[in-house]
Amino acid sequence: MFLATVLDPALPLAKHPGKDPDWANALFREAVDQQLHRSLSAYDVPHIPVPSDGHAAAVAEAVEMITAAWAAAA
Repeated sequence: MFLATVLDPALPLAKHPGKDPDWANALFREAVDQQLHRSLSAYDVPHIPVPSDGHAAAVAEAVEMITAAWAAAA
């Protein structure tokens, strides 16, 4: 199970010296986010999208799914 963060372009980026300049490029970041989620879906990779305001709910969902899978395997 993967937790896949979903880009929120409204959130400001912290300044990180020495970071690749593409890291702060909004178009690059958006393209990476879109490609990641397209790839996860295209290859049927089990994942839970994690929006910026939904970390706790995503983790709870992941724990439920993993617990159910373990119970089914037992």
